[in-house]
Amino acid sequence: MKINNYLTNLVQHLGLQEEDFSIKIDELEDEIKIDLTVPEEDTGLFIGYKAEVINSIQRVLRLIFAKEKTDKRISLNINNYREDRIEQIKEKLTDICERLEQEDGEYVFPFISSFERYNIHSLISSEESFTAFESYSEGEGASRRLIIRKKAD
Repeated sequence: MKINNYLTNLVQHLGLQEEDFSIKIDELEDEIKIDLTVPEEDTGLFIGYKAEVINSIQRVLRLIFAKEKTDKRISLNINNYREDRIEQIKEKLTDICERLEQEDGEYVFPFISSFERYNIHSLISSEESFTAFESYSEGEGASRRLIIRKKAD
């Protein structure tokens, strides 16, 4: 079975007709990017609380197609959720760093997904506006936390 067929069947089982959604798959050298567009009113059904549904669908796709696509990472995006979430993370990170600029200490994020953790680490290490800060993670599983603090002088 192909990824497109599997995802089409899944979306139809969730109640959408084929003309109500679109699937775009870009197969890159090291990644398969899947963009699913659904009606705005159905976005919550496909993303879920704290992105639990989109992450679960992505995980299932990775498990099902792991043998077939062993060298490629599968990433699923629904209605540009991931890009929008990165922008929200960047805004929050800017606020946190502005507060940390004024006071000593660190900021400990409550539980966040691996996607969010990865993007915060990436932003801290690559964005010019965050060069005075560092991030690291502590703990395992549900107890894993991301911490941001000013770099030591």
